[in-house]
Amino acid sequence: GVLITGVTEGMDAAEKIEKNDIIIAVDGIRTESIAAMSAILNDKDIGDEVNIEYIRDKESYTVKVRLSSVK
Repeated sequence: GVLITGVTEGMDAAEKIEKNDIIIAVDGIRTESIAAMSAILNDKDIGDEVNIEYIRDKESYTVKVRLSSVK
């Protein structure tokens, strides 16, 4: 999985994912590394929605996140 070390305020994900969450899948595709997650996201466009599966406090969650660019 991919450990979240911080989130950018104002982005859709900032309201759903927190520091220290571990992203384990994007749109059902496992993310074993940041490179794997980046490869999945590089095939998406700004404004697309993706399902993010993550672990927080030993519990698994899935949220829908709209992709945006980092400013």
